[in-house]
Amino acid sequence: MIEKIDNSSAIVSLPDVQDISVQNQTYSFGFFETIGKRKRQEDALAWQILDPTLFAALNPIEIGYRLWTSYLFLDLVICKHTPSGTTACTTVYDGRRNLITASVGDSVSFAALYDENKSILAVIRLTSLIHKPTNKNEYERIKAAGGFIRNYRVDGDMAITRGIGDNRKKLKQHGFTAESTIDITSFDELAKLIPAGTKLASVKIINTCDGFTDGARAADCRYTQQTFLYELLKNKPGHIQTEADISKYLAILAIQFGSTDNVSVSIQTINLDNSVLVNSVIFTGVYDGHGKSNYAAHFVARNIVRMFTSQCAFTPEKYSAQNLSVSKLYNEFLRDNNRYNILPPKFKTDYQEEFFSNAAFANFIEVVHTVQTKTLAHWKAEEFALRNAALTFHNYLISYLEQYNNQVISYDVLSEKLFDLIDDVSRQVGHSDKEWGDLLGAVEICLYTLAKPTISIVPAPARITTSEPKVSSYSLFAPASNQLMDALQSFITDYHN
Repeated sequence: MIEKIDNSSAIVSLPDVQDISVQNQTYSFGFFETIGKRKRQEDALAWQILDPTLFAALNPIEIGYRLWTSYLFLDLVICKHTPSGTTACTTVYDGRRNLITASVGDSVSFAALYDENKSILAVIRLTSLIHKPTNKNEYERIKAAGGFIRNYRVDGDMAITRGIGDNRKKLKQHGFTAESTIDITSFDELAKLIPAGTKLASVKIINTCDGFTDGARAADCRYTQQTFLYELLKNKPGHIQTEADISKYLAILAIQFGSTDNVSVSIQTINLDNSVLVNSVIFTGVYDGHGKSNYAAHFVARNIVRMFTSQCAFTPEKYSAQNLSVSKLYNEFLRDNNRYNILPPKFKTDYQEEFFSNAAFANFIEVVHTVQTKTLAHWKAEEFALRNAALTFHNYLISYLEQYNNQVISYDVLSEKLFDLIDDVSRQVGHSDKEWGDLLGAVEICLYTLAKPTISIVPAPARITTSEPKVSSYSLFAPASNQLMDALQSFITDYHN
């Protein structure tokens, strides 16, 4: 069944036993879906031309945030109505030469690059990670959550480690999640993949379920999948030209190469000399259901565009206030997407306020102010307190850096609030006193490392205690004590809750 919200700019495909092939000539989009060798069809597909004004104030990373949150909201709804689930691979072209892809499970998106003669130049898989137990990080994440892997399946059930839905047994408690991997690829990056002196003339965004990549016989290998698709496109007969016909050609060959699954392939061509296409915002996604039901895949295909566009319509403040926003689930987002850690402005301000109100920071500043008011003769009596304060503050900084990345606090803010204080104390103590010079220099290095974390510091011995601290410019960078780390973790957990 095809649901056309608008004949020219929106399609939702909900196939049954019959093959479906559709071509949209206006926007150079086409797809093909087939039941393949399965008894039931569980795939679905969505495509739509979106209102560009919704995205005018959003950069590609912020669009990725909205996609990430959309998956989580859909997951919540589906889990209330069915134990079945679906993979998801969505790619948004933002009208500014960027592709933003959100993936859970083993559905994937590719970009096929062509020159002015319509000859294929290269294929790149936009989806960086396939979520399966064969991936070491996914395996360890499931184990850490209390799950187990048997016969390459989570809890002996799911062959993938992420999806939308699948609220059955203890999958959700054991780490099965709808938290997606976000991949952002610019056309400038793609142009670097083609031979020098060759002009990139068009890009085909090809979304597929695992029924297609199964034909490559190496479903987890990025290079093998890219090569498989490249060879098929390179050897495509000349009479096969439209996106729908190419999609059918790819799906049928995947079955001939051994795929026994449903197969869905969609293709969106963006010709770089077509100003209408280049400046359009285009949504395209493939959703591969499982659990002996197509409910989840159909629900996502019907509702994801509406969910996503509502997220994009929110102001940064309203978006960040949601419980399932990246702002509220920042650690979960960064676990998989630490390349994209630019926080919304409001969220960044909130974290700076929280940072500077922390007791470790406040105590350190209080001690520094105290020693500033005393003579050099009295400072020796404050040595233990300042050492402890500096050590505690340092450990807080390191924990903060590990948890939230250096983007959370700006260099300018740190300079204004901290470096001046350190400089004042350094001038009054004088660097002729080596012990104090080492201490204050170490604190300054610590702060500078937070602001400019490219500095490399040689680690010190394994442990520092606060009972009799030994402080130097290197020993300040030793790991914190278990007690302090527990306290810092408690602070982080309490803040998120």
